[in-house]
Amino acid sequence: MPTRMVLFALVVLLCAVPIGAFAAPITVLNPSFGIPSPGGFAFVSPGQFAYSVGAIPGWANTGSDGQYQAFNGYTGQWNSIPNSTATMAWSNGGTISQTVGPLSVAGDTYTLTVEQSGTRNDGYANLGQTYLQIGTNDVLATGTYPTIPGNWSTYTASYYVSPANAGEQITILLSSPGVQGMWTDVALSVPEPTTSSLAFFTAGIAGVLGMLRRKFKL
Repeated sequence: MPTRMVLFALVVLLCAVPIGAFAAPITVLNPSFGIPSPGGFAFVSPGQFAYSVGAIPGWANTGSDGQYQAFNGYTGQWNSIPNSTATMAWSNGGTISQTVGPLSVAGDTYTLTVEQSGTRNDGYANLGQTYLQIGTNDVLATGTYPTIPGNWSTYTASYYVSPANAGEQITILLSSPGVQGMWTDVALSVPEPTTSSLAFFTAGIAGVLGMLRRKFKL
């Protein structure tokens, strides 16, 4: 095929790929729980930590839960905290949830990641549970339990959306079966490129080939 024909085909093919074919992460509000409630981190242990009880900005919560912030590398409970602001959400048997947008798309796989703590340096041991909910489908996040007290581990849940449940709401649910479940750094993403974008790209290729066959009688 002559060079000009190759260049022509590439230009047409690039024009067939929509802007946004490479999807960005889905926005999660207050993902590391550093935005305090209007009352702030009201309960303070000087030089160690502060915490709040009640509403968490960006999230809906039930039961006894709130936010926590460590001071100056405090290690009485954890060896370190994954994010730079040393903040997290906690729950004593309640739930913390957020419904995000857009609605689910058929052919896409949604992946949720979150940092969860295990056994703390002060003796509490409650990993908590994280779910990715799409419609009525619940996927429990899994990972490797942090075997060293005071450490954290990344937990992940993924869900492939079939045509049957496309257009359903996507919700992140943090649930604690006991005392002091802890989470931070919540993230939700769609692989790049998405399945729907690949389908569009394939259609573009087919269109280019068909046009070339007609124009140049290949």
